[in-house]
Amino acid sequence: MTDLSTLKPQDTTTIEILHPATRIPIGVQFEVYNSDSKVARAAQHKIKNRMIKKRTIYRTAEEVEQDNLDFVIACVKGWKNLSWDGKKLTFNKENMLMVFEELPWIFDQVNEAIGNIDNFLA
Repeated sequence: MTDLSTLKPQDTTTIEILHPATRIPIGVQFEVYNSDSKVARAAQHKIKNRMIKKRTIYRTAEEVEQDNLDFVIACVKGWKNLSWDGKKLTFNKENMLMVFEELPWIFDQVNEAIGNIDNFLA
């Protein structure tokens, strides 16, 4: 008999950010919530409620991109070893937006990790 409770994913995991060309860890880590966590669901509800208030199912490309960005930001719990211009970068939404805008490959890695349940199974 299989005990399904052993397959319950953890709420968070720590991912290593990889160099975009070499795929070698660069020493930066992000702690992220899985896409089925309570935190992620709350972020999804916020996005869906915003859509309902607009009373339309049609969204612009910019709105879809912003919703995805908002979701990923909500699913990041923290980071380690991240600096910018030689200074340790404090974890906050403003700095996260800057990192994601300046280095979209980091956004891509974080976004992918959030949606990959394998990352959250012990």
